[in-house]
Amino acid sequence: MRFRQPVRKQSSDEHLIPLINVVFLMLIFFMIVGRITASDIFTVKPPESASETDVEPTSITVLVGSDGALAVDGALVSLAVLPDAIADKLRLAQEQKITPTITVKADGGITVEALQPVLNALRAAGSGKITLMTVWGR
Repeated sequence: MRFRQPVRKQSSDEHLIPLINVVFLMLIFFMIVGRITASDIFTVKPPESASETDVEPTSITVLVGSDGALAVDGALVSLAVLPDAIADKLRLAQEQKITPTITVKADGGITVEALQPVLNALRAAGSGKITLMTVWGR
């Protein structure tokens, strides 16, 4: 008895190559166009503002959370240590001949009374220009 040899289908890899090319082109596109930024150490939703101003690139960022948590350039600090941490950053900036701006990114739900000790600590550290970061409310 003679059996038929099964007919092998030809591989359809030739249709897969353009798909791979498109995927790699998309990957390269998103790597070039996409912007990767460091996220904040904890979530802060700044208050809204009626005006818009860009943040200076040579700034020291102080995060103030809704629960009173503090962070300086991504490092958690307490209110007692905040003046020393800011003074160290200012000293480092002076060595590099940079005049930094301290940007306070406080949560919109925090009261002025809760923010006042932070601002006093920044002044005690010898900071010059202090700005409050807000979100532009349209």
